[in-house]
Amino acid sequence: MFDPVINKIIKLIHEQLNNSGPISAMFLIGGLSESKYLQKRIREEFSSKVKNSNISVPSQPVVASLRGALEYGLNMKKIKTRRLLRVGSFC
Repeated sequence: MFDPVINKIIKLIHEQLNNSGPISAMFLIGGLSESKYLQKRIREEFSSKVKNSNISVPSQPVVASLRGALEYGLNMKKIKTRRLLRVGSFC
C-alpha cells in the first residue's frame, strides 16, 4: 500500500545524493517520517551512503517541518539558498 510512495521517496533521495558530495547526516522530517516502515526502508537503502549511518528522526518530525515553514514565512529573506551545504533529503 505504501510501497509506491516510499519507492518514490527513495528515488528522490537517490537523485539528491547523486548531485551532492558525501554526506555526514540525514534527517527525516514531516508526518510520513514517523513511519517505522519508511525509516527501515531508508536505513536499509542509505546507511552505507551516510557517514557512520547517521540517519535520524527528531522526536517530533512534524513539528520540525512546521517550524521550518513558519520561520520561512516570517522572514522569507532569511533563506539564502534552497539547498543545504550538506544535502539532506526531507520526507
